[in-house]
Amino acid sequence: MISSFFLGSNPFFLAFREADIFGKGIFISLFALSLITWVVLLQKYWMTRSMEEMSRDFSQKFFEKQENIFSLNYEPSYSETEYPNPSLVLYESVKKQALALLSKNRSSNQDKTAILTIADIHMLDQNLMTTLGQLSQIIHQHLFVLPTVVSLAPFLGLLGTVWGILMTFSELQSRAGGHGNELVLGGLAMALATTVLGLIVAIPALIAHNYLKCRISSIEMNMENFSQELLSTVELQYRKADV
Repeated sequence: MISSFFLGSNPFFLAFREADIFGKGIFISLFALSLITWVVLLQKYWMTRSMEEMSRDFSQKFFEKQENIFSLNYEPSYSETEYPNPSLVLYESVKKQALALLSKNRSSNQDKTAILTIADIHMLDQNLMTTLGQLSQIIHQHLFVLPTVVSLAPFLGLLGTVWGILMTFSELQSRAGGHGNELVLGGLAMALATTVLGLIVAIPALIAHNYLKCRISSIEMNMENFSQELLSTVELQYRKADV
């Protein structure tokens, strides 16, 4: 009973109820955009938070094992099965390629020493750049939805406004009489409600997009810093000394 009272006095519900089929479609589209916005926001927020925590945890363990860089044994947590750990992915990518290069160089050296040449270091660097690009692609996945909503929602609201005013004047022309004021008020309610809804949907999407962009930029910067530290450590331990 209480819910029906609030729905009955809610201006958005009243405007939706009085709207025609096209107007109802605009309302439903705006509600769908709002739902999509919050789903993307919560998913990306949880993903970035998990990736930051996992990357920070692995980086701490990595810096404790720098003297023997490839002996690090790390047990991933449960959350890492859902989202990748950026630092761990970078480490495993470099470790796999570096060990293969060390094994190849050891077999070709007469003294059987494990070293990396300058060409090997450049190869590892290229591998890191490729891995960074793949991780960045994963992080930015579905983020385009938010700026799309920011641009689309106000236009849908404006479309509802224009349509509501158009329908109001059409009804006034076809029905002259004492119900003119009711028709005008009903049409204006639908027109203004869609405008307000468009802004209500677009503003959180804009804030969410800017917030996530800042957070993702921080994650990408940390990934680049870790990759450079990782490459420097490998080069320091295994690169062949210049004669």
